[in-house]
This record gives sequence, C-alpha cells and structure tokens, in this order.
Amino acid sequence: MVPLTLHMLRRYFPASDAYQTTREQCLACLNSMYLELDNWTVGSDFRCAQFGRQHVMLYAELAQIHLRQLSPHALWLFYRLYPKHHLLIHILEDQIKGSGNPKDNWCYADESAIGDAVRTAEHCKVMNFHRAVIAKHRL
Repeated sequence: MVPLTLHMLRRYFPASDAYQTTREQCLACLNSMYLELDNWTVGSDFRCAQFGRQHVMLYAELAQIHLRQLSPHALWLFYRLYPKHHLLIHILEDQIKGSGNPKDNWCYADESAIGDAVRTAEHCKVMNFHRAVIAKHRL
C-alpha cells in the first residue's frame, strides 16, 4: 500500500503547503525503507536505519503541525506516536546489525494461521476446540 499511496499523493494530490509536503516526505521515507528491505545489499542496514529515523521524525512533525491546527475541543488526534514507532527504531538501529534483513524473519504466514485456528475454534465446543484445531491443521 505504501508505494501506491505515495504514487496517488504525488500524481493526484500534489503538495501545496508545508503539511502536505511533510506528509509526502514521511511516506517517501517509509517507502524507501521498504525498498531497501526488498533490495538488500551491503550498506542496507545503515540506509534502512536512516530512512526509518527520518520517517519517525517526519511523523512526529506531522503530529506537531496537526496539534497546532486543532481546536481546544477536538476529540481526535491524528499522527499519535505509538510504542511501535520506538520499536521500529530499535529494530532498524540495533537488531539489523546482528540479524540482517528483518524481512527474512517476518512471520506473517503464522498470523494468518492463527486466524484460521480461531475460525476453526469458533465452531467447536470449548472442551474440544484444541483437539479440533490440531486435527484440522495436522499435516
């Protein structure tokens, strides 16, 4: 989604103020980080960390811009910084050095398997769902 969203922003919604320019730069840094993960070479660890830091800093700047524009009675805060932003920086600055490309360790396939197990368990009695899930997904 990141490359597609970046393309749409640049092509159909060109930046016309500081907020929109910062938003595009923030997404461009995230896109560059993912491109680096897809095309891992010597020095990619340094470049990934750099793009990740820039992305989080620009995201924080977007939060500041948005806060300045908010009314005191606003109920919604865009660009809230989450602990995952902090974790991303640690992964890119520390873990990559020892573990290499994080993409080699992703477990998205496991996440979909967990969803399959949940759907199977929803149709079983509580006393038997663990057996049913194992039986259904046994090799």
